[in-house]
Amino acid sequence: MTIQQPPYTEDASASSGTATALEKLARQLENSVPPQLVLSSVCKTLTQELQALQVGISLRRIDSDEFDVITQHRADDAASIFPQHHIKPWRYPITFRGETIGQLEVIPGQASASISPEEDYLLGEIAHRTGSAAHVVRITRDLQHARERLVLAREEERRKLRRNLHDAVGPTLTAIMLKMGALRDRVRQDATSEAMVTELREQIRGVVTQIRHVIYDLRPPALEELGLLTTIREQAQQFSVGDLEVKVYAPDFLPLLPAAVEVATYRIVLEALNNVAKHSHATQCDIRLRIADYLYIDVIDNGLGLPERLQPGVGMSSIRERVAELGGNCTFKKLPSGGTHVLVKLPMFQSTEPAVARQTLAAAPSASSHDESHEPIKVMIVDDHRFFREGVMNVLKAAEDIEIVAEAATGAEAVELAANKQPNVVLMDLQMPGLSGIEAAQRILRVNPFAGIVILTMLEDTDALLATLRVGARGYILKDADEKELLRSIRAVANGEALFGPEVARRLLQYVASIEPASARSAFPELTEREREILALMAQGHSNDGVASSLGTSLKTVRNQVSSILSKLQVADREEAVARARAVGMDGKDATF
Repeated sequence: MTIQQPPYTEDASASSGTATALEKLARQLENSVPPQLVLSSVCKTLTQELQALQVGISLRRIDSDEFDVITQHRADDAASIFPQHHIKPWRYPITFRGETIGQLEVIPGQASASISPEEDYLLGEIAHRTGSAAHVVRITRDLQHARERLVLAREEERRKLRRNLHDAVGPTLTAIMLKMGALRDRVRQDATSEAMVTELREQIRGVVTQIRHVIYDLRPPALEELGLLTTIREQAQQFSVGDLEVKVYAPDFLPLLPAAVEVATYRIVLEALNNVAKHSHATQCDIRLRIADYLYIDVIDNGLGLPERLQPGVGMSSIRERVAELGGNCTFKKLPSGGTHVLVKLPMFQSTEPAVARQTLAAAPSASSHDESHEPIKVMIVDDHRFFREGVMNVLKAAEDIEIVAEAATGAEAVELAANKQPNVVLMDLQMPGLSGIEAAQRILRVNPFAGIVILTMLEDTDALLATLRVGARGYILKDADEKELLRSIRAVANGEALFGPEVARRLLQYVASIEPASARSAFPELTEREREILALMAQGHSNDGVASSLGTSLKTVRNQVSSILSKLQVADREEAVARARAVGMDGKDATF
């Protein structure tokens, strides 16, 4: 590159040294250097050679005329001079193919400083020469911003879709199913009508089951039912098995986070915990969440630490990908004292969701049995879906030993009514506006420790199940359960027993039987709960037909789920997926690592 001499004839000997340095810098712009380093090198060199207070480069946004500072360099004494002097900066446009895409801004060392014609010309030339590098940086930055917006929008839409299915479609169908069950009891004398009602009822149950599977795929159920902090604490308790103890240090409340940030935080913590449990041989693991300008996630263990020649596996790669999607950064380092420190920094995007406070779970007092007299069992129904409450009431009104004493649409309303009506049994939804079902159960048991809490939910999630047990609930059944199962649960809980639906009881037994923190339930956090069940059955030797029969679902649904499993595990075929599952003990035998 040849630097053209400026069109002037003045003596510029006083600035010849600076001009020479600027000429050298202009030539360096032709070297193969990463664009971001080119821009930062320009700012640093100009600050030194011009003895400026600060040199910065700003780029214009693609979708507006606003400028964002991309890089800048300050002199060592700039901080003490800035507050005392108002110095007018020198600005030079940065162009690319005739379009002004940014500007070079120089703040001279003194307010009265003047620039020589030669320096002015060369600064303009350098600003012009940085156009190509600035264009690349601008495109890269805007692509990253577009990626972030896409991820944020995707997860927000998933959350909205999930809530529509969970809060509207699912409860409506289960309410219809309950009403049809009551109708079936009234048409038993007409065999044709009874068979038709039974068939329709089972068809609705199948649709509800499919909706539940869609909900699982859209978003981790526990995040909606429990909130991010409680879900992480539940995972910490589940991984605290054997010699490993996991502790969580976090503020009592987190600010409202977008769905994408919540999901990323949950998955990152789960991946990190899984790596600790499988590879570190640690006895202590601390999870720390900190809020500042960013959300900071620290996972620190006292295990063996990272090997000298690290080959990142699926877990580390997954963490990096999730962080990159949101424009954050992460580091993995071996601690001098042994162990590993995973540090993740995620941007604090603004959420579009209304704020809902989440509370920490605490142990609740145990309940005693209902007095087995001729007095009816007093039941309160708590659900924010009116149609579903009506369906439950139709079932309960037909039972002579049950009296409906109250119904509530929110957790806060339930707490107030429970104190006044003193129900024996509370049928409680988990996900409600404001106060969640778990938080409402905590408060109800404080004022009425003998009330039996029965959770009625669309989802059979392990984290939510364990959380409800921890606060003192003694029943957990799915909303599409048979009316006989619902009545049996109410009567059992009223008499001091604990009763769970068949699917829920099976899930609870699977968890209790799991003796390794890296068991089938947590070995593959990218899979949904249903996909892990299917993978476990595959590992035990079941064909697709056998899986469908065991889970009571269609063969087509199982085939779709198996395809999803192969895709998420990034394996070529069914045999490879089964091999990975058996390696972590999903076939019920000892795991090998």
